[in-house]
Amino acid sequence: MIAALLGLVLGFLGSMPVAGPIALLVVRKGVKEEYDEGAAIALGASVPEAVYCGLALFGFDFLFERYPIVESASQVLGGILLLVLGIGFMLMKPREEDLKTLLPKKGRWAAPFMTGFTVAAFNPTLMVTWSGVAAVLYAMMGAFTELEMIAFPIGVGLGNFLWFAVLLSLMQRHRARFSQRAIVSAIRVIGAAIVLLGLWMLANSSLRLIP
Repeated sequence: MIAALLGLVLGFLGSMPVAGPIALLVVRKGVKEEYDEGAAIALGASVPEAVYCGLALFGFDFLFERYPIVESASQVLGGILLLVLGIGFMLMKPREEDLKTLLPKKGRWAAPFMTGFTVAAFNPTLMVTWSGVAAVLYAMMGAFTELEMIAFPIGVGLGNFLWFAVLLSLMQRHRARFSQRAIVSAIRVIGAAIVLLGLWMLANSSLRLIP
């Protein structure tokens, strides 16, 4: 129980920075008032987050150490994906009806869910981050039981989704403060930030491949 609560808190706090790709995607949906799709992206992203956390606790981070090509390949794929998403946001011309409040539509969860899942899954920094957290936890609390190794990642995934649910709720409550021009500008700025993240990932992976 304590492990699950600790994971919930760390997952919630760890998702707060708005510079990550998932945060940018969720905020972009929020400013377009597509709150259901934003929640789907967050839900999809919480799955790899929990899985990477679990793998780190179980010690499977040795894959990146033993096979560096796995980390480099993940960064290349993730960088390309972010570039495509970011350029799409920058070039998009939202129609007026897209900027109005939209009612949830059937079948609109699958694609956003897979977007969140894919972006998070190809983010190798998650494994690195949770490996570091695991090392600190082991140093402070000692070895985890098998049950705690399962409960903690589940708590992390729930905490990750909970933060974005709170964020979307706040954006929905204060949506009247956003003008249409501000929404369009925000979408394009978010797109540019995602492109920069993609370029950084590609540059970082290229440096790793240089002998």
